[in-house]
Amino acid sequence: MHFEDEEDNQAEGVRIIAFKMNENLVKKINKNLAGQPSLSFHKISDMCNKQIQFFNQFANTFNLHHKQQQGQFCSNYFSEGTPLHKFSGRGAWNMKISSATDAAIIKNAVTLECHPIAEKSFLLYRGTDFPTDLPYSPQNINEPYSFSFGSGLFAGALYRGGATGYVYMRDSKDAYVMAVPAQDLPHAPFVIPRKHAICHLSSHFGTIFHPRTQIWQTNGPIYGGLSHQKGSSYAGSFFCSLDKETLSDQVLKFKNNNVIFLNSSSRASMVVPSAFQPTIHIHAQIPQGKNLYIRGDSAGLNWQNGKPLMQVGDDHWIYRVSNTFDNLNYKILLDDTTYEEGKNHELRINNSAVEAPYFKVGYSAQPASGQKTCLTLRCKANSLTIRGNGPGLDWNRSAPFKHLGADLWVWETTQHFNNFEFKLLLNDVKWESGPNHRVQHGKKEEIFPRF
Repeated sequence: MHFEDEEDNQAEGVRIIAFKMNENLVKKINKNLAGQPSLSFHKISDMCNKQIQFFNQFANTFNLHHKQQQGQFCSNYFSEGTPLHKFSGRGAWNMKISSATDAAIIKNAVTLECHPIAEKSFLLYRGTDFPTDLPYSPQNINEPYSFSFGSGLFAGALYRGGATGYVYMRDSKDAYVMAVPAQDLPHAPFVIPRKHAICHLSSHFGTIFHPRTQIWQTNGPIYGGLSHQKGSSYAGSFFCSLDKETLSDQVLKFKNNNVIFLNSSSRASMVVPSAFQPTIHIHAQIPQGKNLYIRGDSAGLNWQNGKPLMQVGDDHWIYRVSNTFDNLNYKILLDDTTYEEGKNHELRINNSAVEAPYFKVGYSAQPASGQKTCLTLRCKANSLTIRGNGPGLDWNRSAPFKHLGADLWVWETTQHFNNFEFKLLLNDVKWESGPNHRVQHGKKEEIFPRF
């Protein structure tokens, strides 16, 4: 079955298929749980491996032509062959799972779907040559190009294999996921159709399930699929009011900061992108010429050799955790030889900002003077300022946030105060919406402004 036109999420057909699919999924999950109280990630991974093994064997042994000669699997309800054609590798679009690379793409996708990033983000799937993937025609920069994504790895699989992200991923140099935080979507350069997963699996036209990047207003040609389907009425919903340069910059910023590779010929897979990277803040005064290092048990760290921290202030050091999909236990060292005192620290999975206790060693280094209050946030902006009734602040005069690179900003003070209120301004002009923030002396807070 497929839907040839835009389908209502509450349509009877959608609800019936969803109900039956959920029933089958619940039965399969209950069968695999075997009395266990919960569905752990380990169990999900085990189920995924079994399904990959099944499809691999299916692609190598299933003879659809022979079955159809016997009068089986002769349905005409699917374009370009049935799912049996596609997953056996004998249809117009090859969706079979036949190699370690194919399996890795699927396993990594399942891992990402279970990661906290997926809880608050839209995951958009795309296969391409990443370096040459640009929001305009390779022949003419004035001709816009809309990136087309799969809303899931196999969105469109039942009706048209060529609509799925997986098909392009297994045949491209780079298989990646664009993670778009839900809080960013109102201002992000994407159009994401709000359709039920059943519509995504079974729909005829890509308008129903294909998220796309926006394009600038043009009366000229549009590079790629938008110029070939349904004419300008189809492309119209993807036009935006931004000019070419601004829109291109926004798309490329997301491409550079929000992408997770499931497989790549030149990039590491499953690295947390900069837009989601936790940051460890270390405050310590150490002798001139000395440096701080970090060791740990995951995220590319080990307990044998440390990695250097970046100094961003007189007594402020940071380490951005770029590739952890697990909790991290770590400790800080002076010159990668002398450990800090006390127990190991723990960085919880997907925490966006963490500040470690003051660094202490038995040599000439001293802990940072004064108890420090620290505000951190992640925001893509040219400048951020703060106003309030706290130390060194005023409601009529701004103080700057310090930009630590990418989208990370910080404001700090060692002055003593009672609780105080504050608000942020974007480019020192636009106030954030909502009530005032409050902070206590000595606290390390992450804030989430809305502009």
